[in-house]
Amino acid sequence: MPKSLKTYFKNSITYTEYREMIDSLLAEKKTTGENHSEAMLDYTKMNVVRMKRLDKTTKVKEDLATFLNTMQRKQHWIVLTEAWCGDAAQSVPVLDKIAEHSEAIEMSCLLRDENLELMDKYLTNGGRSIPKLISFDAESGEELFSWGPRPAVLQIMFM
Repeated sequence: MPKSLKTYFKNSITYTEYREMIDSLLAEKKTTGENHSEAMLDYTKMNVVRMKRLDKTTKVKEDLATFLNTMQRKQHWIVLTEAWCGDAAQSVPVLDKIAEHSEAIEMSCLLRDENLELMDKYLTNGGRSIPKLISFDAESGEELFSWGPRPAVLQIMFM
């Protein structure tokens, strides 16, 4: 596994730690990144509500759960995200629920703006769109796939 990849894994945090970090930052009237404007704080507050709702209501469909339980190849998912991002607030809780259903998947989060070297390897139409999920083989570090910032059909509509 490349040394830089090990560093990313080491510096990543769990989804639970990510959610706790956002709550702590909001208590200090901050968000992730450098822009702590009222607008960015409002986006973050709205996203906390979205994530709480999705944490409570997201259910993994039975056929997907069955597939996830049969996975043999261990994967590490890194999700590039930020607290102020609406797309991330809608997707990251769902990705976490999916990962929870498989012993083969370990998911962790990295802040996009603190990891631009990695982010810049996974641009969407030249932009740093998030969330961005990158899956690596847990043993070799081989990239298996990447996904994001939103489902393909929504990305087409967005464009």
